[in-house]
Amino acid sequence: MWGDAEGAFSLREGDSLAQLLARVAGVKRLGYNDDVWRDLLLQYEKLVHVHNNLGQSVLSSACKRCAQNCASSSNLATYALHCARIIRDLQVAVESFEDSCSTSDESPAKLRTALIGKSRVTCGAINLLRILTHEVIVDACRSEFDTSTCLVQSFTYRGKEGEQDSAYQVTATIMHFLAAIGRIIRRQTDLLAIPEVYDVVFQVQALLLTFLSSQLYQPLISSSEASKCDNLFLDLIMNHARTGQRDEVDGTNEAAAIVSLCLHLFITRPTPPQRSILAHQLQLVDSIVKELVAKKSDDGMHESHTIVQARYIPADTERRDSLRLEKNTSEQTSVKSTSLSVSLGTDDEVNLTSAGHVSRTRSSVVAHPIRSLLLLSSSFFLLPIRLVKLALGLLGQNMAVGNGSATLTASDQAILQQISQDQRETGWNKTSNVLWVTESPLADFGSALLLLLLNNCRAATNPFRCEVASLKDSRMSDEVMPVNPISINFGDLFETFGVTTHTEVSALLLYTLIFASSSFAESVAARIDPDRLILPLLRSLYFSTAKDDANKRPFRSHSQLYVIMILLLIFSQDTSFGRNSFRRIKCHVKFYKELPQGVSLGAAILAVLLRTISHGLEQLQDAFLLSNCFAVLLNLSPHIYGIDPYVANRLVSVAAVTFKRYAVLIAENGGQLEVEGDVSTPIGMHGETCRTLLQLIKHSIRSKCLAKNIHVVYEIFRDQKVFSAMLQYPSLGDLAAISALIATMNKIVGSSLSARKTLKLLEENLSELRSCSSEGALLRQNSHSDDSSSVASDASDLGNLTFQYEEEADPEVFFLPYLWDIVVSTLTTSSSMEWRRSSIQIFALNNDLEDGVANSFDDVSLVEYSGHDVV
Repeated sequence: MWGDAEGAFSLREGDSLAQLLARVAGVKRLGYNDDVWRDLLLQYEKLVHVHNNLGQSVLSSACKRCAQNCASSSNLATYALHCARIIRDLQVAVESFEDSCSTSDESPAKLRTALIGKSRVTCGAINLLRILTHEVIVDACRSEFDTSTCLVQSFTYRGKEGEQDSAYQVTATIMHFLAAIGRIIRRQTDLLAIPEVYDVVFQVQALLLTFLSSQLYQPLISSSEASKCDNLFLDLIMNHARTGQRDEVDGTNEAAAIVSLCLHLFITRPTPPQRSILAHQLQLVDSIVKELVAKKSDDGMHESHTIVQARYIPADTERRDSLRLEKNTSEQTSVKSTSLSVSLGTDDEVNLTSAGHVSRTRSSVVAHPIRSLLLLSSSFFLLPIRLVKLALGLLGQNMAVGNGSATLTASDQAILQQISQDQRETGWNKTSNVLWVTESPLADFGSALLLLLLNNCRAATNPFRCEVASLKDSRMSDEVMPVNPISINFGDLFETFGVTTHTEVSALLLYTLIFASSSFAESVAARIDPDRLILPLLRSLYFSTAKDDANKRPFRSHSQLYVIMILLLIFSQDTSFGRNSFRRIKCHVKFYKELPQGVSLGAAILAVLLRTISHGLEQLQDAFLLSNCFAVLLNLSPHIYGIDPYVANRLVSVAAVTFKRYAVLIAENGGQLEVEGDVSTPIGMHGETCRTLLQLIKHSIRSKCLAKNIHVVYEIFRDQKVFSAMLQYPSLGDLAAISALIATMNKIVGSSLSARKTLKLLEENLSELRSCSSEGALLRQNSHSDDSSSVASDASDLGNLTFQYEEEADPEVFFLPYLWDIVVSTLTTSSSMEWRRSSIQIFALNNDLEDGVANSFDDVSLVEYSGHDVV
């Protein structure tokens, strides 16, 4: 790892860098040509590693003073102008290096050396700008004045030659740079193999996310509610994208180039090269994950939602592109080390023996690996705090390395007390954090940026969304296309979604692209292997409904479940999907062990949704989640075919159990039924569940598919007493077909027999059962039901009415808070980015916990507005 990490961690008052920071943050205005800026930028080796840990550190004090004085001193604006200049110089160096590789006019080695040097300087400069800007944004959002006005004052340079808008200049320069990188890496794939270039692209992404964070610290005002949002940098980005110049070579504008870059990073998922700072940070995360006692499923993925792998890698497949902790460690240190032994990236291994540091013994929860995560000053570095907190919070203090029988030393207890104090000060537990395990930070941050750009400004002309709307499949040849459309290989994009859709950010990106790009949506609908996308969603839904401790929930947020259900509903809208999912698509669902190998995709969806409904009725009682479950099941119901014994048993048993509870609720309600169509009450939820599942059962016993669904017929026979009791509740709809089928089965079977003999008799008398099913159909045609206002009855008895998903008129109200929740609580938890959690206003925060170490999974007070409807 390059840079002076040790020097940054041990920064003290009186150091040269500390003195420079004090002058920049002070009241005195520094001219643009002042030597302070040169001296500060030459400290890039330390600047790239500094972090604001919100304590009494040198940088923390400088940030607070800068936020107080920058509007009057213009020093932050001056520094931003220098950063913009440095980024422009770096862009020239990148383009020169790319040209040399293709023409060989000049020595690539010389240009590479220059590129590395400029990349290092830029990394340090941008990292400091990001930290200072974040503090200024938080302070501006807390101000009683208009946030954008405060930021304009802070980023206005006032010199002898007049005023300059440094916010616009640095924003425009970043967009130019990202657009150039997007064009270059599609031609020069080796560019990101340079450690410093990889790091600088990530730093630029992180800076852009920080610029957009003024939205994070304010209550949401969507674009449809206000003519102008109070987010300075978002306005600058959108306005610049609308007026951006087109590239002379390929004719694409900057918005198109940035969208193309983000999608390209998402597809290729480039890993950090060795010696890069990001590679070292990811190794720290991997080291902790490897030592945690974390249960994994048979498919190689973590069962706990608190540890999330950004990319699915089969358990029986070697992780070729992963970062290996043991690789080249012998070259970095002369001391023998375990997989936890990660050096600071310097030639000498650091010996952390000062008071308050964790012990080196393997008996400690936070053993030798965390020495890279601790400050040499016995205080904590922000990234280590996160990793230590996550390691302790996710699996508990008692789950130590190895067999979990280890004890904590006195120094470990001191560590825990410091962590507890830090959590109270920073509001760490106010968000539902997960340990994000990734192999490509560039892909993750690029996806987050793309989502923020696509989901903002929906009521106005969004240039980024317009570019996605013109997205084309690069596999198509010589067809008439709009001018300069973005061309992406939809096949590669689909494959990437197949290994990442289990994550929240990827699922949300899939949803956004389906809605924003009709061509991509058509491409997905035409695939013959939708199970590649469906199974990861079902897996997340499956483990989100696991029974857990009463004080915890087995999923990170309700919004995660909503997006999964919305995607399933979108897929189920296509009638061909329902038909193919039951008849053609077979899959092996490793995470659902009760399902047989080679079960149909439709049966897998049915099994997981039945599990979700049961969990929803017992614990969540979420009307929106249940309504979407009902809609998906009713869309699939006309195509139910070939149900295996397990799924048939689950279908009938869940219907029976739900009916019994429904009858009890009616009795407790004085015999009064629920309000028609109301699923906001327990009695309404249970009644609608009964009607939905009965609709599925009636579809499965039609004469055309009765033979293939004979196990459903048997389960009805076995629970016939419950179905007979249902006849006394007209609110459940017409059950004539089921009643006639039960009567016929009783004639066929007679006295009680074993399950095998009963099933054999039913199979031998299929013709009689089919005729009974036909008679039931005639009875239904002559019957009239009054429950047409409910979700289930709206489908009409055995009709093929399809439930369609439609966005609300103002989807920003749901998607933007959820997206920022993902960024704060997921994507950046294992990175060096910091957020002021206690100041977040765009999404609801968790309640404070008594225990400062344990992670918070208490229910969040969610806004009732869901952002979407089923119609």
